[in-house]
Amino acid sequence: MMNQFLRAVFINSNLGLLWAGQVVAKFGESLFGMSVVFLAMELTESSTATGFVQMSSYLPILVFGLVAGAYIDKSSKRSVMMASDVGRAVLVALIPILFFTKLLTALLLGAIAFLIAALSAFFVPARNAVIPELASEHPEERTVVLLKANSLVQTSEQLAFLMAPLAVGAIGAAIGTIHLFTITAATFFTSYLFIIFIKAKEPQNTETVSIDKVLRDSLTSLKKVASNQRLRDILVITSLNNLFLMGAAIVGTPIFIKTVLNKGIETFALIEFIFAVMMLLVSFLLNVFAERVKKIGYEKIWAFGLVMDGVSYCPYAFCNTVEQVSFFAALHASFIILIIVPRTTMIQRLVSSEDLGKVFSLQNVAVSGMTAISSAATGWLCDAIGVREVFFGIGILAGLCGVWAWRAVVVPQAKAEA
Repeated sequence: MMNQFLRAVFINSNLGLLWAGQVVAKFGESLFGMSVVFLAMELTESSTATGFVQMSSYLPILVFGLVAGAYIDKSSKRSVMMASDVGRAVLVALIPILFFTKLLTALLLGAIAFLIAALSAFFVPARNAVIPELASEHPEERTVVLLKANSLVQTSEQLAFLMAPLAVGAIGAAIGTIHLFTITAATFFTSYLFIIFIKAKEPQNTETVSIDKVLRDSLTSLKKVASNQRLRDILVITSLNNLFLMGAAIVGTPIFIKTVLNKGIETFALIEFIFAVMMLLVSFLLNVFAERVKKIGYEKIWAFGLVMDGVSYCPYAFCNTVEQVSFFAALHASFIILIIVPRTTMIQRLVSSEDLGKVFSLQNVAVSGMTAISSAATGWLCDAIGVREVFFGIGILAGLCGVWAWRAVVVPQAKAEA
């Protein structure tokens, strides 16, 4: 009975190990994300400078995103993930060391964040590309299994994001906020240990991976995406949506909390906790109702999520209390998974397994690369026109991306099926 329950939830042992490792690693990432922005504000006392530090956490995706995918498709995805985890563990551990030796500056913090993100540029697409391999032997229909597997991975992230905000206050009070980075380093190493035990298929191609070959493959993948209109539209819309929205989420929110509400990292942790609860709930519901979601259509749910994800940020412009922000944060967070899971499933259906790494790297560029630009722009705009105005404007622009998605992807798909 218990084995049947575990198989129903985790699909198989490999996905269970991936899920467990991601719970731990994402817990650390959440601690890092909440801590680094407030540490940057403490070091710089500037919204613009804080935005640039946050930008360094996402800029590597623009630099390495394309070549990472080509490299992943020619290499062992499991090995790429393990190497990324060890490297990130070492880099995060440097932050408390530099802090206690009084050598830590905003420039060094940004440089470390840049290198950590460079390794994440390889880890995330490798993880997404390995999921179809780990789920391939399940007897259910492939698209349904992929939706369940993607939802499962998302629940690991949201469960971690649920636990991390609760831990921020307790850890900070007990051993000091700076040691949130120490714990983050330990979580990356723990994730590495889980991945060791995953039994993934090794690539059949044994040719040496050269820089020249990786660059040629990257160019080929760009041409393939350009020739596939549906895939091209999905990635372009994703890029614009994240350009408008992500800066508000990771830079605008802590600035709003500090400058408008006059609160600190504990309130930011509360908002992150609310996000995690709602995203975990929606991830679970997508898993449970996978068959019904398929009948509605992944494209329709994705477009609807884009519209609501954007416009639900507009009310922040009129909030004056923690309670008000908390309510609209819950509303906003409930739509995020409606974007992520259907989009991932659509891409996995559109792309062959040998090209998944490259395409997910392009998606990573669309998500994290645009976040780099958005972070810097949001910090500057908060200084220039005010954080309330920023939230109202980006909410409208992000919502329009959903309208575009409906016209460019949903309508043509409905005509094709008619």
